[in-house]
Amino acid sequence: MSLAEDHAPKGLALRRPPPVQRFFGSVWVSIAIYVAVVGLIIYGSFTGAQNMGYNWQWHRVPQYLYSFTDDGFQLGEMFWGLMTTIKLSVTAFFFATLLGLLVAILRLSGLVIGSAVAVGFLEFIRNIPLLVQMFIWYFAIPELVPDDMGRWMKRDMPNPEFVTAVIALGLYTASRVAEQVRAGRIAFDGGGLALPLFPGGGGDGDRKVIKQNRCEGTVGVCRVDCGEVSRA
Repeated sequence: MSLAEDHAPKGLALRRPPPVQRFFGSVWVSIAIYVAVVGLIIYGSFTGAQNMGYNWQWHRVPQYLYSFTDDGFQLGEMFWGLMTTIKLSVTAFFFATLLGLLVAILRLSGLVIGSAVAVGFLEFIRNIPLLVQMFIWYFAIPELVPDDMGRWMKRDMPNPEFVTAVIALGLYTASRVAEQVRAGRIAFDGGGLALPLFPGGGGDGDRKVIKQNRCEGTVGVCRVDCGEVSRA
């Protein structure tokens, strides 16, 4: 018996969905329903605004995108807002990645103090909404520190709004990064991953002992048997 037949899935075949379910589950019908719903929302918004006598004033939108002045072409406020959003996201991403990796290492280190600090950080940050954290860093923290430092944070610190947003967003995202890194590390230790052995890959090639908690399974082109990987 071949390896494919040995590990072929066994059991009853899945029942075919009824015609009505197949019809509404098709891609084109789903797209048509989506377009119809969006069209109804837009139509209802315009109709409701007209009945209430509201004027959308769409002619004012371009001035927030671009403008022509005596100095020439100028980008509008929406463009600079987009640039600020991208800058904030990239800065907070790097901060969150570094801090998240550090917290994950502390929690996986096995040290009592390190694990306690990591767990305390995760439980505290993850249970406070992001918007509340932004208010805390911008309004509350300057009032809790000494007067000179609080005055510097509110007045003299360069771009305090941007800095506090990076701190709040970075801490909040770091807690997610730490948990994802920890989950991935635990899954790898549990034997959930076995890399196939490619010809010419170096090493012993034909047999490699790995940590595997399953007795038997098939991964890629390799066969996993009780902790050993051999060519299929």
